[in-house]
Amino acid sequence: MFHTLERLDASPAQERALVAELDQLEERLRTARGNLAALRPVLADAMRSRELDATALTGLEAGFDTVVADARGAITDTLRRVHALLDDRQRATLAELVGGGGWRGGSGPYRA
Repeated sequence: MFHTLERLDASPAQERALVAELDQLEERLRTARGNLAALRPVLADAMRSRELDATALTGLEAGFDTVVADARGAITDTLRRVHALLDDRQRATLAELVGGGGWRGGSGPYRA
């Protein structure tokens, strides 16, 4: 992330705001993941029954839909706020990084 902030030539205030946005996104996605995990017992009960219960499936679908909607909302909210924090040049730089695979900072076995 710090490589990206450097490439954006973000001001210290922008850096703090961007890091805060990403921290908030991470927390919201962690909450969504916890809500998804909370559906496991419902799924287990549905699978345990002799016949797959349509009511249980409907409940699972509603739960999944809620989790996905929460995650989607968190990502969309963060993208809007990040977009507003950047100037035109920084947005163009970030778009280049995202679209062109320009993230080459860091090392490790999972980085190309």
